[in-house]
Amino acid sequence: MGIPIPRPDETGPVRVDRRGTSLHLVLDDEENRNRLSTRVLRTLRLALPAASGTVDEGVRLVVLESSSRRVFSAGADLSEMSTLTSPRDLEELTRALPALAEAMRRCPVPVLARVDGLCLAGGVGLVLAADIAVCADTAQFGLTEVDVGLWPFIVSALLMPHCSPKRAMDLMLSAEWIDAATACELGMVSRVVDADELDTEMERLIATISQKPATAVRLGKSAFHTMWSLPPDRALEYARQRLAASLGHAAVRRRIAAFQSTASGGSARARRSRAP
Repeated sequence: MGIPIPRPDETGPVRVDRRGTSLHLVLDDEENRNRLSTRVLRTLRLALPAASGTVDEGVRLVVLESSSRRVFSAGADLSEMSTLTSPRDLEELTRALPALAEAMRRCPVPVLARVDGLCLAGGVGLVLAADIAVCADTAQFGLTEVDVGLWPFIVSALLMPHCSPKRAMDLMLSAEWIDAATACELGMVSRVVDADELDTEMERLIATISQKPATAVRLGKSAFHTMWSLPPDRALEYARQRLAASLGHAAVRRRIAAFQSTASGGSARARRSRAP
């Protein structure tokens, strides 16, 4: 029968909020533990700035978060998995998370994950796909797919760049939960803060990133993700090409000139203050 496609004004368990320079994609279905159905994953993907091929210049970053302090996401919607049987529906189901992860990678602005509470299976995949992940010290993570008879095929592909093969296999084979500090040690998240300070830290980080030059951030994010998959010699050559292209942007040249002017003015004032 196919999987229903959400209308632009029908977000259901996902809420989309614009807050100043940031676009917040909020998982808002605590009763269902923010399960990642195909519909939810597609809604998240279509809400990303690049999905329509246009970018609102006022949006400087995207925040993926949960409205609940108890659960970020418990992973895939198992009821959906157990009822879909046609090859077409199964194909659509298995493409949903990879398509979202790729859209997050290609999104022209940074994607931040704010993680509080329980984060399991496909929920971990969302965190791994983000550019930066900030989590509360009370958050817990687990790759629990093997306990329900599945292997975390898609999440394992996202996990591979972040931690060693043995640590990754340990997580996937044991299906044991780990705390936020361990997730940070493994490279799965960027920062761990006291749960009561999570909102403050996110606000500070959003303000910091929003003040950075938009062109540099956009070009830099794209280049970083491209270079990640290249061998060192090709990565260096690609980086050189991107630097040359960046220096051709008028916005970049203006920013450099403004920085030089500010730095020169500061140096002159410092010299005058030291003069006898």
